[in-house]
Amino acid sequence: SDARAATSDRIWRLLTGAIAALLVMLPGRASAQDDLQMWSQYHAMVTRPGPFSAGVYGELRLKDDASRLSGFFIGPTVGYQFNDYLVFGGAFKYILLQTSSSLAQWQRVELEISPQIKLFNDRLYLQLRNRGEAIRMTDQMLPDQWRLRARHRLMAAVSLEHAGPLKKLYAS
Repeated sequence: SDARAATSDRIWRLLTGAIAALLVMLPGRASAQDDLQMWSQYHAMVTRPGPFSAGVYGELRLKDDASRLSGFFIGPTVGYQFNDYLVFGGAFKYILLQTSSSLAQWQRVELEISPQIKLFNDRLYLQLRNRGEAIRMTDQMLPDQWRLRARHRLMAAVSLEHAGPLKKLYAS
């Protein structure tokens, strides 16, 4: 019945919100023996025409028992959903990192290919994110860098179909 479906949908939204909050608040992703660090990452998908997507990425990194800012990332993203199990993407990120003596400014271009498994009707994703990064350290006399990275990532996705221009919000 419709009442049962509405109740099930409300329960699912509550559960998804709790998972997203836990993923954001759990500090286990980055820590040291004497310092609790927290990295919160968000990606808001703005549009999705067909298999393409565009969005905005933001990340906040805290250190000193999560009381002091150590990094801030923001930038546009693009993606292509090849199939249910493979995503190609790219991003440009403006990065501010607090070093021991100054605030470093970087610019990073990313290209990635991410195999993924969708769980719970596209509400939870397990990805193996493989990316190449071209990094330009704008305020330092260091050469540009290129590096390859891979890591597993668990993301919660919240649909925002009726929330203006946003389509989905991802948190990890």
